[in-house]
Amino acid sequence: MDTLPTSVASAEQGRSLLSSLRRHQRRLLLGGGGLVSLLILATLLVAVLSDIDAFHAAQQRRFAEARASVDYFLFQRDRAYAANINGSEAMWAGQQAALQAQGRPLADRFLAAGSQLVVRAEGRTAVPWLVLGAKDNPLPRAQLDAYLGIMVEYSAYTASTVTALRASGPVTMYLYEPQGRLLAVAGVADEAQLLRALRVGSREEAFTRLLVNEERARAMRPLAGPVESAAASGRLISRFDTNPITGQPSLVGVQTLLQGREPAFRRIVFEPVQTIKARLDERVSGAYAVVTRDGRTVLRSAGMPRDVSPALAGRIAGSGGGDGRMHRGGEFIVHGPVRGVDWTVLHFYGWGDLWHEKGGRMLAQTLASAVILLALWLLLLRLHRRVFTPALADAARVYESEALSRVIIDT
Repeated sequence: MDTLPTSVASAEQGRSLLSSLRRHQRRLLLGGGGLVSLLILATLLVAVLSDIDAFHAAQQRRFAEARASVDYFLFQRDRAYAANINGSEAMWAGQQAALQAQGRPLADRFLAAGSQLVVRAEGRTAVPWLVLGAKDNPLPRAQLDAYLGIMVEYSAYTASTVTALRASGPVTMYLYEPQGRLLAVAGVADEAQLLRALRVGSREEAFTRLLVNEERARAMRPLAGPVESAAASGRLISRFDTNPITGQPSLVGVQTLLQGREPAFRRIVFEPVQTIKARLDERVSGAYAVVTRDGRTVLRSAGMPRDVSPALAGRIAGSGGGDGRMHRGGEFIVHGPVRGVDWTVLHFYGWGDLWHEKGGRMLAQTLASAVILLALWLLLLRLHRRVFTPALADAARVYESEALSRVIIDT
């Protein structure tokens, strides 16, 4: 009979349709679940990357705050020096006769004592200044009188000058006549104390040691006053060095005071860098350092366990002078220069800081995504077992029943 092959073909077609329906069901289940899972994971990735970007931005802001702290200190210092220069030059240019009259009796004592004298003004806050003259190159008497007269004034307001600098440690200050004929050092009782502090054996060696900045100062082109910014007008050179008297790391300020357009005298101030470090630690937390262009570490914050390696500091400080960020050895370094001195501020942070600050949030986001994925697949598996599998079984039974009925009818 011809009807039996037709029934067999119909049964085979039904089985093919059932197989196709099962494949579509699996694709729908796995494809839809996979697509939703990818969307959840993509959302998690975007959230994590956003947190990382926010962390880097926060570190950049902290770096900006740290640099602003250093910049503000240098700005205040610059303005204090500018005011001091203006006052000193006005006194030197406008009161020569009064200064000479005030210094004349002191000059007699100075010459009688072998070109040395401790000058101290009246008053409880007056600071003594040890004045020494070059024995083989003396000043003209009128100039000597004027210099000793202004030393009386300096003795009277040195304490207020130090207060204006807001230094947290001892400040060393001295001045000298640019040709090296006169030297005056604040807070020193006698020549023997100065020679011991400098670890030299003679006055000539003391002059050489303390006039070491003169060559650099002569390379400057100072502008005539009045002075608004000591650094911008070429009146102030700032650099990092060791205080020759106390041995402390210091910010050195070389000031030039003019008479007309010629240097009248230079004033050198050593301010301990501990002052800047204290301000930095008050305002920011974390790992910060300040380095020089030649790779020396000026200071480091409480969060920095050790000095910056000279090679790294020199490479960063000499990288072009602009702001930047680099990654090295698992840590990030944000860096940028400060104004008025060849220093660069560095801020160090790493993945550990990211985990400490954002780890809880990122972990919560990851756990939430994992819970959502677990719930999604549990739901899909439940649908597969409770809905799709029984429906496919029913469909298979219907096809088998129909196929069996056709076989019975055909036979």
